[in-house]
Amino acid sequence: MYKRQVCNNITDVDPCVYCTSATRNQRLVCVVEEPTNIAAIEKTKHFNGVYHVLHGSLSPLHGIGPDQLRIGNLISRVDAGNVDEVIVATNPTVEGEATATYLSQHLKRAGVKVTRIAMGIPVGSDIEYTDEITMLKACLLYTSIRPQANPAALCEYAATLPDSPVLAPKVGSAYWAARSRRLCKLRRRDPVRASHFR
Repeated sequence: MYKRQVCNNITDVDPCVYCTSATRNQRLVCVVEEPTNIAAIEKTKHFNGVYHVLHGSLSPLHGIGPDQLRIGNLISRVDAGNVDEVIVATNPTVEGEATATYLSQHLKRAGVKVTRIAMGIPVGSDIEYTDEITMLKACLLYTSIRPQANPAALCEYAATLPDSPVLAPKVGSAYWAARSRRLCKLRRRDPVRASHFR
């Protein structure tokens, strides 16, 4: 296993498969704390850019400053003019937030667009049991409601989706895929009752 010179990912090939992929947007960089974070993002099958691994986060109490992280070569990538947008995907911890703020301040000076992954209430959870910090972030980062397609129109598509916790891109989530499948079965058994769930 080797640590890549550009992205700092740990893989068995140099450069890594993400950096050499012809189908990925090389000008969109997602910054993560650890190499294991990449797998979590890849599971969504939504992100199509490349990665930059910091190998940690800022933590003055533990003696970890900017010089101990792989921030220098990220700034070099941006200064070279090879990056249009940087998505900061550090953990929602005090250290992760401090790292995100530090990166934002330094990268915006270079004229690159800097964004942060959204945070809030997990899908399938109950608001009643949400802590106040998570609820605050959810309220501050609210978005407009995207219209969902009519479940009747999704029946054929939903029937082909596997039961998976990963996001189903055309339906909105695995929850909506499962709901559509249940509605399709109900429509076959009881069309009158199913009409109440449009």
